[in-house]
Amino acid sequence: MRWALLALSLILIFPHNAAAQEDAASFNANLDIVENPICFSIKNEADYTMLGSFITDYFIRPQDGIKTRHRSNFRLSPDQSEEFCTYGPFLPNRMLTLTLRTLFPVFECNTRVDYGEIVIKGARRSDDNGVITWAECFRADGSKTSKPAEN
Repeated sequence: MRWALLALSLILIFPHNAAAQEDAASFNANLDIVENPICFSIKNEADYTMLGSFITDYFIRPQDGIKTRHRSNFRLSPDQSEEFCTYGPFLPNRMLTLTLRTLFPVFECNTRVDYGEIVIKGARRSDDNGVITWAECFRADGSKTSKPAEN
C-alpha cells in the first residue's frame, strides 16, 4: 500500500514540475534582468538607526513554480552608507521597492537604482509628536522625491 501511494505521488508530482518549468520560462522571459550588476548606495542621514529592505519584481522559480521576489535587508546607523548590487528582476524603469521600517513599515517607494545615492531622512513632526522618516527616491525620469506630507 505504501508503494502504491509513493508511486501515485511521483506520478502526480512530475507532470506538475514540467508544467511549472514551462510556466516559469514564459513568465520570466520578459523580466528586466541585466548581465552585469547595477550597484548603488544608500545613506542614512536620519539621527537614528534605520532598518529596511530592497525588493525586486516577481519571478517564478523554475524548479517548483513558486512566484517569489528577492529581498535584501539592511540596518544603517546614523551617517552610515552601504552599497548594494543587483541583477534584478527590476520593476519597470529599472526600479526596486524600498521599504523602511522600525517595528513595522513606516515608508515605501519604488526607486530607480541607476541614478545615484538614495538618502534616508528623518525629522521631528511639526507638532513635536514623534518623527517622520522617508527616503529621497528616484522617480522614473531620474528626479528625486521630496519629504511626504505629514499625516
